[in-house]
Amino acid sequence: MKPRCRDAVDACGSRRSAQGLSFMLGMMRNWIYERDPVDALRFEQPLADLKKELSVDANAYFARLLKTLLVDNTHRVTIEMTPDEGLEESQKQEEASRLAALRDEMSPEQLDAVAAKAARLKEIQSTPDSPEALATIPSLGLKDLSSEPQHLPRDESTVSGYDNTVLLTRELPTAGIIYADVALDLRGALDPEDLPLVPLFGRMMQETGIKGKLDPTQLQRQLGAKTGGVGGSVLCTLRVPEDGTVAQPDDIVYRYILRGKATHERASDLFSLMGDILTNADFGYSQTRVVEMLKESKARYESAFRTSGQAYASLRISAGLNSAGLVNEATGGVSHYHKVLELLEKAQSDWPSLLGRLEAMRSKVLKRASSATVINLTGDRKALDAASEQLGSFCAQLFGAGTSSTEPDWSSLSSLVNVKANEAFSVPTQVNYVAKGGSLYKPGETTSGADSVVRRFLSLDYLWNQVRVQGGAYGSSASSNPISGSFVFSSYRDPNLKKTLYTYDGAATYLKDLKVDDAELTKAIVAAIGDLDSPLGPDQKGMASLRHYLQGTTLEQRKKWRSQVLNASPSDFQRFGDRLAALDATATAAVFASSSGIDEANADGAALQAEKLL
Repeated sequence: MKPRCRDAVDACGSRRSAQGLSFMLGMMRNWIYERDPVDALRFEQPLADLKKELSVDANAYFARLLKTLLVDNTHRVTIEMTPDEGLEESQKQEEASRLAALRDEMSPEQLDAVAAKAARLKEIQSTPDSPEALATIPSLGLKDLSSEPQHLPRDESTVSGYDNTVLLTRELPTAGIIYADVALDLRGALDPEDLPLVPLFGRMMQETGIKGKLDPTQLQRQLGAKTGGVGGSVLCTLRVPEDGTVAQPDDIVYRYILRGKATHERASDLFSLMGDILTNADFGYSQTRVVEMLKESKARYESAFRTSGQAYASLRISAGLNSAGLVNEATGGVSHYHKVLELLEKAQSDWPSLLGRLEAMRSKVLKRASSATVINLTGDRKALDAASEQLGSFCAQLFGAGTSSTEPDWSSLSSLVNVKANEAFSVPTQVNYVAKGGSLYKPGETTSGADSVVRRFLSLDYLWNQVRVQGGAYGSSASSNPISGSFVFSSYRDPNLKKTLYTYDGAATYLKDLKVDDAELTKAIVAAIGDLDSPLGPDQKGMASLRHYLQGTTLEQRKKWRSQVLNASPSDFQRFGDRLAALDATATAAVFASSSGIDEANADGAALQAEKLL
C-alpha cells in the first residue's frame, strides 16, 4: 500500500485495504509536526465544506488556487544538470586518496585496532542469534495458520448473445462499486514482430483520446468525472497443465487486460468509455505526443538500469528458459530498450509507417476479440446487475471489426531476443546487481509447495547473512516460478560481484549440510504462507481469480500446494539442495555493473560477456 492517506475512500468510493494502517499514516503526518494527530481523522467536515464551496462556484474556487499557488507565487528554482562521464572514476580516486591519507596518519597500534574491530564485526555477523534471544521476538506458529487457501469465488458463464465470450463474475461486498476487467488475447492475434510495440500500443490506447469525440485531456476528464479510473496491463505467463506439472516452455498465455471501476449508477459510462478506448483510440492524434512517450520510456529504462538492475538481470535469465520469459524481455527488458531507440527514430523520421503498424495491430487484436475475450466482473449484487445490462452493447461495439480464425506463427519468436550465457551490462553505477539461475525443474516434472518454504529460508537466512549482512548488499533474494520451473538468485545494490556469484554456488552445499530446527522451519513456513495470504481487496481478489482462470490454476492445485507448504520438513531442504546442485551445471549469470567492476570480476575468472549498455 502506498504511504499516503487523504481520506477513507478512493476515487470510486471503495474502501482501501489496510484501512487502519492508512489512517495511522495520515495521523503521523500531523504528529511528527506537533499538530493534533486526530485532526487527520476528521475528514468528513472538510470534505463537506469543500463540496459546498464547489457547488456555489467551482470556477472561482480553482481560479483562486491557481492565482495563489501559481500566478502570484514568486518562488523560482532553476536547475542546470550536465552529465559527467568521468564522475564515477573521480569519485573512486577521491575516496581512495582520502582513505590512504587516513591510513598514513594512523599508528601501527591504531591500524591493529581497526583490523581487530573488523574481525570482531565479521565474527558477530557470522554468529547466529541465541535461541533465548530469538524467543523474545513475537511470532506466529503453525496453529495460527489456516489450512484453506484464500477464498476467490468465481462463477463462469458466457455473455448473452455472445457464446464465445467468457463471463466471470463474483459477488463480493463493494458498496455499489463495479470492477470490470476485459482480457483480450494477444497470443492469438499478434505476429512476433508486433510484440516490441505492445507497451507503446497499450499506452496510446489510454493517452491519445477518442477519435472524433474526445481529445486526450477531455478523455481524462471524462474518466475522472464518471469512473474511478481505467488502466491497462499485460499478463504473460505459461499455461498450467491440468495435472499441475511444470508447463511446456512454448505454451504461453499472453493477454492485454483493460481494467476499470465505477459506481453502479455509472456502469453505462464505464463500459462506453472502455469500449471507445479499445476500439477507437485516436492513434494518429499527435506524432509529437508519441515521440514524447518513447523519450519517456527511454529515460525510464536508463534510470531503472542503474537503480533496479536486478529485475532486468532476472529477465535476461528467464528469457533463455521459455517463451513467456522471452516475451517479457522483448517487451520490458534490455531488448525492448534497444527497440525503443529504434521506434523513437522511426516515429521522428517515418511516422506514417509506425502509425500504420499500430493501426494494423489494433485491427488484429479486435478481430481476435470475438472468439477469445474474457470479461471479469466483481461487485455486490446491484453492481453486477448494473454491469450485466451493459455487456450486450459493449460486446457489439468491441466485436464490430469482424473475426479472424487463424493464429499467427510464433516459430520465429526467439529472433526477438539475443540472450548469451553469463552476460554483464555496463552501466554508470558504483554498485552491482547480480543474478544467477536457470531451470530447476523440467517440463512435466512435479514441483512442491515445500519448495517455497526452502526458497524463503534461503532469502531470510542464507542470502541475508552471506550477501546482505556480510557482503554489504542492500538486498538479496531467491525467487522461483512453479509454473515454469525456473529459479533465480539476485542481489540489489551489491558492492560485490564475483563473491556474490560464489555465494549463490554455495547454496546447494549449505542446504544439504543444514540441520534445520523446528523454530527455523516454522518461521520459513509462516513466511511462505504469508506470500500466499497477502490481504486482498475485492478488486484484487477479482484480478487474482481472473489470472488463475487464464493460466489454468485450479482450486485443487492451490489446496495441494498449501498443504505441501504447511507440511514441509527438513528432508525437503536436502531434496532442494540436490536440485540446486544439479542446476549449478547449467545456471547462467546476468549482471548490471560498472565497466571497471566487470573488468575486475573477469580478471578474477568470472568469464562474463560484457556489453556497454549506457
